[in-house]
This record gives sequence, C-alpha cells and structure tokens, in this order.
Amino acid sequence: MKNDPMIKLVQTIDIDSVNLTQWIWANRSSVDLATESKEFKIYSKDNHSFKNVVTKLKQHYPVSLAGFDTFRHISYEKGYEDYIPKLYIVSGKIGLDTVVHVIGSTEAVMEVREMLKLEFPTRESIKVKTLHAINPNGSFDAASHELIKDNQIFAKSEFYPWLDKSIEDFTAEFMASKSNVMIFIGPPGGGKSTLLRTMMFMSGLTKIGKCDNEAAIAHQGFMKWVRSMGRDSLLVIEDAAKLLKPRDKDNLTMSDLLNYTDGIVAYNTKIIISTNLESLSDVDEAILRTGRLHAVHFFSKLNSEQANTARAAASLPPVEFTEKSYSLAEVLNFTTNEDILKRRKKSLGFIS
Repeated sequence: MKNDPMIKLVQTIDIDSVNLTQWIWANRSSVDLATESKEFKIYSKDNHSFKNVVTKLKQHYPVSLAGFDTFRHISYEKGYEDYIPKLYIVSGKIGLDTVVHVIGSTEAVMEVREMLKLEFPTRESIKVKTLHAINPNGSFDAASHELIKDNQIFAKSEFYPWLDKSIEDFTAEFMASKSNVMIFIGPPGGGKSTLLRTMMFMSGLTKIGKCDNEAAIAHQGFMKWVRSMGRDSLLVIEDAAKLLKPRDKDNLTMSDLLNYTDGIVAYNTKIIISTNLESLSDVDEAILRTGRLHAVHFFSKLNSEQANTARAAASLPPVEFTEKSYSLAEVLNFTTNEDILKRRKKSLGFIS
C-alpha cells in the first residue's frame, strides 16, 4: 500500500486547481479504479466553513493523507493478494467555498454524496448573467444575479398541452441535441418565461446568460456579448421579435446569429429565443433550417379542461371557466371570469 502510485499522485496535486477531479481522473490508469468521478461544491454562503467540512469528513472517513488545510483520503478493500482501492476523496478550498472531489466505484461515490447532502444542506441556486443594455461606447451594462430554487415558481408539463414528456426529459433532449437553437412563440401570459426559468435550473450548465432588452439585441455589439458566454453555456433571449425578422429588413443581428449558430455545435452553446409573435410568418426562414433549429414550440391558450388540469398540477382548486380560452397566467391567477374580462379590455386600451 505504501508504494501505491495513486498515493504518490494525490501527494503531488494542486489542491486549488479547479480542474482537480479531471486531472486525477485522467491519471487514474495506474490503479484499478472504477467508474465514477464527481465534484461537490459546498458553499460558504450557506454557513458551511471549510473547517466544518473537514471535521465531518474525518468523522466519516479515516484520514490516510492530510495537509494543514486539505483533506485527503484513500480507502482500501482487502483483496486476495493485495489491497484494492475503493474510494478517493480530496477536498480543498476554492475561494471561501469547499470543493470535495470523489473518485471511486459508483456505490462509493453515491454514498459520499448522500453523506454530504445530509450533513451540509445547501440552497439550490443558479447564477444568471443578464445583459441590460449596450452603452454608446460599446461596453456592456450587465450583471450577475442568483436565482434561489426555493423562491421560484417552476413549470409543470401539465401547463403545456403540446408537451408530451416531462420537463426534465424535454430539457435533457435539447441539451443533448446537435441542434443548438430552440424558439418559443406565442402571446404574453402563455408561460414562456416560466418554462425558460425552469429549463435554466434543469440544464446542468453553470454559464447562463439572459437578455430581454430589444435595443441591446438589435445593437451591432450584441453578438460580441453572445460569444463572450463561451462553450457549455445557455443563452436565453426574450422579447426577440426584432431579432427574428428576415435579414432583408435590415436585421444585421440575425445575419451574425446565423453565422454563429453554424459554428457552435462543438462548443455546446444552447440558445433559446422567446417571442410574443403569433406566427412564424415574420421569422427569418434561415433560422428554421433543419440541423440548426431543434424545435419551435407554440404557446397557445388553454380551454377549460386544460385550464383545470394546469391548476391541479399547481395544487390549485378547480374553478368554473366560462370563456372559450385562457392564458396560463389567467388560469394560475384566476379570481373571477368577470375580472379577467375587465383586465383583457384594459390591456386592449378599453376603459370600463
């Protein structure tokens, strides 16, 4: 065991490397080690200090190797002729947060994961980089903000009659697709933003960008911001009617976007474009090309049966709907049919 090459490997690693797990995994061939490699981040913002994490790890796993500010553990099982490595745990600090790297059998890695989840509950959240505007000098007015899962209203598949699968599977299919563009189209209140937000959480990506400013989208510098998101990213573009216009209507951003989407397959950049247009008649046909476009989804209004199905999915009681159709927003925020009619007249400019 003293001559085990993996011990020597662990002794030489850079504990502050953000690619620590990948580095060990790439060099694992010197040992008989299967089959999982996982990284778990424990956030200091949830009041979990590195010292507390190391203390708990030591309670659960005897320390084979330890440094002053690191936790390193190798677990062995007795074989017929020698000790067989089962599990490697290497933990260290990146900034104020703690990162625990686990490599070993699937069973062993999942055991560590469950222990970490139990001992260190965290707020599930994502960070979204939002482009608010592009300044006259070409610089970006952008900011990152955190969306905490517990504070969000998430979409249900029952909200969308056209959706024949779970939202998890719907998202996973798009993430795995070789086509990198998806379009949501339909009038306001149809649940497009709710589904977009849900997909952000389910995407599994850490680089997420969002823009809903028409002036910024139409700006000649917009594609520079899109490219800045880099590989393995998700970009959500809302209120994008001008972006989707045919190029013969002075839509230079569309030309740049088409060129970009032809080259992003290898970078796994996913783009979801949402618009309040009611049909595809005003959309540039080139963006709809097979291979470039994963799918177009129309968000139509719900009939009374579909409306109560959506309410049931949201744990809301059934109501009597008397109008022919309702937007998802009207269904989930229903008061009375009379009130909905008044709000519709007001939105059209009628005062009663």
